[in-house]
Amino acid sequence: DCHYVSGNLKAEKRMENVKKLLGLLGLKSERLRLEWISTSEGERFAEVVADFTEQLRKMEPNPLRAEVNPRVPENTKDVISKAVKKTNVQYCLECGKCSSSCPISKLNDAYSPRRTVEKILLGFENRVLSGTDLWTCLTCFTCTERCPSDVKFPEFVRACRSLASKEVLEELCAHRGIPMALSRIMMNPNIKQERMGWLPNGAEISPKNDLLYFVGCLPYFDVAFEDFNLNLLKIPQSVVKVLNKVGIKPAMLRNEKCCGHDLLWTGDLENFEKLAKMNVADFKKTGATRIVTACPECYRTLKKDYAERL
Repeated sequence: DCHYVSGNLKAEKRMENVKKLLGLLGLKSERLRLEWISTSEGERFAEVVADFTEQLRKMEPNPLRAEVNPRVPENTKDVISKAVKKTNVQYCLECGKCSSSCPISKLNDAYSPRRTVEKILLGFENRVLSGTDLWTCLTCFTCTERCPSDVKFPEFVRACRSLASKEVLEELCAHRGIPMALSRIMMNPNIKQERMGWLPNGAEISPKNDLLYFVGCLPYFDVAFEDFNLNLLKIPQSVVKVLNKVGIKPAMLRNEKCCGHDLLWTGDLENFEKLAKMNVADFKKTGATRIVTACPECYRTLKKDYAERL
């Protein structure tokens, strides 16, 4: 028998959170089940498996059944060549201002934006694409702000990430990859989310309005970061209350999808563009000409990246 009490408690807590996420996605939390069964209870194990299997059979088919869409491999040389020209990395003066201001370089002497660019320009792109440097960059744009040659290193990193090893990304991915997984799930047209339970009592919203409030992934983050007691749902609740206070009943999307920020900045450009097009189509249905959001990543993505990529 297992006597690792803290491990069991963590497993139980994580299962509760995953069930909440399944509920928000409209996939039904009953698709996941946790049972405590001793190794000596073979008969009970068989009963639980049979019962759960029968329970799943009675449910609607899983809307997330995999679709085979083979990805056409990109030409590494072409992608890098275009990125070099677009981001001005060929104008690097090797002055070192990027490395001296980079927050990662201050903690890790081996990391340097300048050296990453140099390796690419000298033809060692395979070494860069299979390493960790591309995924270590925070894309904070501090180096770009201080570069005398206007080298857009974060945008160069973003382009190269579309070619880089995804195995390395999986090892380093923040928050266990939850944001990216949620983005890809929301792209499925069969998903009907149940994400509006946070609305405060008496809140007034509208299916159509000149102004749309884009919530972002806050309902999901409230579950994912529950242990930190951040009370993230107070943010959208406050936004709606403020808008109502000034007489605005904002349009809101009951099946709102992620803006796609994390997909874009991890190099999944194909899925980002698919998600962006779905969002724009939903925006148009509301008749909105203005979009309000409390999320800085959503703001940048909707205002700048959508305009550039679509």
